[in-house]
Amino acid sequence: MKLTKYPNEEIVQLFLPFRGQVGAGTVVPFTGGGMLKLKIPSKYKKPFYSIYQACGDSFVNEGIMDGDWLICREKFEKSEVTKKRLVIVKIPSEDLTLKRITLIGNGTVKLESANRKYKPLFFPKELIQIIALVDVSYREYETE
Repeated sequence: MKLTKYPNEEIVQLFLPFRGQVGAGTVVPFTGGGMLKLKIPSKYKKPFYSIYQACGDSFVNEGIMDGDWLICREKFEKSEVTKKRLVIVKIPSEDLTLKRITLIGNGTVKLESANRKYKPLFFPKELIQIIALVDVSYREYETE
């Protein structure tokens, strides 16, 4: 297996918590657990990083494909949740989804996909929970 290249960064093998698949245009049952051994930049070896796997096509326009790995931070400051920030969010149905988040006023949150075939979702901010901030995505390639 060959990973996407990270120019000018030290690559190390790390074990990170695997939280499960997250819907990116599809609804998937959350089945997280265990640890994944990955070759990734050393800056992600801090204890508050974890791995999710994108499931669906709602971010293909931004280069996040079905099956890509998402390195996410579960410990963050509220001030880091900026307009259009890519997040893992729990919606009222209890499903986790990958979306860009925007607070649009009057306490309403807009959750958007990059793929225009998916309509934005709107919820009162108290009905959603931001689980993690997505810091980077990558995929594995088969080589001969």
